[in-house]
Amino acid sequence: MKSVEEHSHDVVAGLAARSPRLAGAFVTLLGLAAFAFNFAMIAADGTYKEVIFLIGGVCAGAGLWVLITGRTQHSYPASKPPLWWTLGIISLAGLGALGAFFIIRSLGG
Repeated sequence: MKSVEEHSHDVVAGLAARSPRLAGAFVTLLGLAAFAFNFAMIAADGTYKEVIFLIGGVCAGAGLWVLITGRTQHSYPASKPPLWWTLGIISLAGLGALGAFFIIRSLGG
């Protein structure tokens, strides 16, 4: 039987702990929605928000990494991910931010 602490951790951990790839898909879609929002603003009145482009790029890159690789499974919840996983998520999030920066520059911002 689970203790109160173990049960509350299961509730707090939520979807990301049970299905990291589903959480990665959600974050990727969140990033793509940020891009869509900005492009809709550009089409409507010609304005855009640089911060939303950067957030969208980082979310799309990091979410894509988690969607592809998932999360390493360990027996205890406070374990650190391996170095290759950490470097990969930082790299893809950085590439997403760099891509968003180039989009902003091409729009004249």
